[in-house]
Amino acid sequence: MATRRNRPVGLTIVAALAFFVAFFLALLALLAFRFPTSADVIARTLPFVPLVSALPPAGFAAALAAFAALLAGVGIGLLRGHAWSWGAALALAAMSAAGDLLRVARRDSEGLLGLLIVGGMVAYLLRSDVRGWFRQEAPA
Repeated sequence: MATRRNRPVGLTIVAALAFFVAFFLALLALLAFRFPTSADVIARTLPFVPLVSALPPAGFAAALAAFAALLAGVGIGLLRGHAWSWGAALALAAMSAAGDLLRVARRDSEGLLGLLIVGGMVAYLLRSDVRGWFRQEAPA
């Protein structure tokens, strides 16, 4: 019989953050689909504007929806202890940090808050006990 693994509490918080952001992005995608003229306003508020601002409104909304689905999948993976989700969470954190650095470069103080949150999340994910939890065999 397999022993039950105890998930670190911080992983539940990181996964909840991923779900929150995924839900928010899904709402923005729905808004951009329903009201195509709002896509420009939404794009200006997000840190990765240069990457998606060239898309037409429907493409922009689809990109938001796809990113929301990706974040939700990573959150599920974190909760279930899948090793791939640890790497994916770090990769998404790097993308978020890049966006926050762009915001800081534009003198947007919210970028500093984002960097603090992402920095804390990365520091937590890199702790040896958290990495070790993902190295254990995941339940079937």
